[in-house]
Amino acid sequence: MGCSGSKEAVDETNHADIKTNVAAPGGANVASERTTTHSGYHSDVASGAKHAFTEQLVTNNIHKIQEVYDLTHSTTLGRGACGSVSTCMHKATSMMYAMKTVSIEGMAAHSMAELRQEIAVQKMLDHPNIVKVFETFEDTANRELHIIMEMCTGGALVSRMKSHRHGYGEKAAATLMEKSLSATMYCHKHGVVHRDIKLDNFIYENEDEMAELKLIDFGFASFVAPGKESMWDQIGTPSYMAPELWSDRAKEYDSSVDMWALGVVCYMLLSGKRPFHHQDRKEKARMICHDPLRFPSPDWDRISDTAKDFCSTISP
Repeated sequence: MGCSGSKEAVDETNHADIKTNVAAPGGANVASERTTTHSGYHSDVASGAKHAFTEQLVTNNIHKIQEVYDLTHSTTLGRGACGSVSTCMHKATSMMYAMKTVSIEGMAAHSMAELRQEIAVQKMLDHPNIVKVFETFEDTANRELHIIMEMCTGGALVSRMKSHRHGYGEKAAATLMEKSLSATMYCHKHGVVHRDIKLDNFIYENEDEMAELKLIDFGFASFVAPGKESMWDQIGTPSYMAPELWSDRAKEYDSSVDMWALGVVCYMLLSGKRPFHHQDRKEKARMICHDPLRFPSPDWDRISDTAKDFCSTISP
C-alpha cells in the first residue's frame, strides 16, 4: 500500500522447485493454445457494486494520531519500499492495531490520488478474510500518512509454504482455497478487482496453525461496475498473470484475471511449485500463453483427479 511508479509487482515467491482481532477503533490438462477468456469462470461483478470511488473516499482524521493512539511503546513489524508497519494502541480501548506509515514527501498528485483510492477500496470492504482498514491520519508537518489497520501477526502464506515445500495435503489446501475464494468473490461482488492475487498477499491473523487467512495489498485494485468492467493496464506479478495480461499491446480483460491467479495459488498449495516458471521473462510469458497445464510426477502422484480438475477449471 502506498507505492507509486511501476505497475508490475515484484515476484517474491520462491518455490523454485521451490499486511488482529477486529474491532473498529472506539468499539485434466487443457488445450495447448490458451485463449483470453477462462471457460470455467464468468465475471461476477455484482449489480449492487458502487459506480464511483467518490462515494467511498477516506476522510483523514482531523486529530493528530498521538491524540488517539499511544505510540510510545510501538514495535516495528516490518519495513519495505512503501513504508513501515508498526504497532499502536488505541488510548480509549487499549486495543492494539497495525499502523502503516507512508511518506508522502514529494509524492505526485496522481500518486497521492492512487494511494487514497487504494485506502478507500480497503476501507469499504468488510470481510473476515480481508484485512480491515479503519482510519487514516495525515501528518502534514512530517509529510507522512498513517493508516490504521487490524493487526495480523501470523506472517504471510508464502512464508508458511517454506515448511510445506511439496505442498499441503488436499484437505488443508481446500480450506485455504475456500478462504481465498471467499475474499476474492466478496471483492468482485462489491466491484473490486484485486489484480495482484498471490501467496505473498495472504497473511495470517496470528501464529496459530488454524489462524484466519487475510487478503492484503490493494495497490493494483480496480473499481468496476457491472457491464463496465473492462480493464487495460498490464499489471500484476508475472507468475500469477493471466495470458491476456501478456499481450504485446494492451488487451481488454475483466475480473477473471483474479480467478486465474487463484488457480496458480491452488496449484502451488498442492504441489509447492509454480505451474509455469522460467527465469527468462519472455519464456515465462510463452509458457503461460501457450503451454498446457501439466501435473508432473512425483509431486502430483498423490493428488486426486478431483483436485487436478479444480486447478484446470479455475485456471484453464
